[in-house]
Amino acid sequence: MKLLEKIIALKKKSLKVSKEKVPLKKLIYECGKREKPSSFRNAISLPNELSIIAEMKKQSPSAGLLVKDYSPVQIGKRYKACGARALSILTEENFFLGSPNHLKKVAESVNLPILRKDFIIDPYQIYESLVLGADAILLIISILTTSNYLKLIQLSKELQLDALVEIHTAKELETALKGDPNLIGINNRDLKNLSCDLKTTFKLKKKIPKGITTVSESGIKSVEDINKLKSAGIEAALIGETLLKSERKDQTLSSLVKAGL
Repeated sequence: MKLLEKIIALKKKSLKVSKEKVPLKKLIYECGKREKPSSFRNAISLPNELSIIAEMKKQSPSAGLLVKDYSPVQIGKRYKACGARALSILTEENFFLGSPNHLKKVAESVNLPILRKDFIIDPYQIYESLVLGADAILLIISILTTSNYLKLIQLSKELQLDALVEIHTAKELETALKGDPNLIGINNRDLKNLSCDLKTTFKLKKKIPKGITTVSESGIKSVEDINKLKSAGIEAALIGETLLKSERKDQTLSSLVKAGL
């Protein structure tokens, strides 16, 4: 079984457990208590600037363990102080060692819009994201059927949660556009073999209609990369491993933020 199939299979199992612990009805009731989410899209869409979405995760399948002593709240506060415009938090538990609780704690402590990065395949997870304090969710086209994608993006719009719709190919972009998204993430990493190429962003950006905020994800390592992305009209860059592996995280993030201004 390939990695992505393993992730989805385990996600389906954990969803069953979650639904037994907290029934959907209860989640929907809890959603009613939540204040309107912040606009993730507005926070990262500033004229003539490239915003940094700083990501936190303990490990990843491509890079292994990234942070030994992992404190999401502490990292989130540092990211904000260094100028990140938004945060991305991995909540997938088996392969990234994340937790929904990480997002909840950061949402309570750091005043920045938060993207819940996970493998979202079920409406339950969208309600759950809202309750946890997320302002946006990730919808990965490669793991969804067209009908499921359309159902999920419609629900996110109804709940006023921004949806970052992730693509890696021109064909996936065609599917993504059927949901009338206002945020598209171009993943430079091929989830099938984990290879990474920044050229993916430049190739696909040309095909994205005006008015849609475009985010480049994965493999962004330097000020030079930021300059290239900015020149290509990309509004935001989602950066995780480069920051988390850096011995001077604050300096690395501050220099990337500065390059985007």
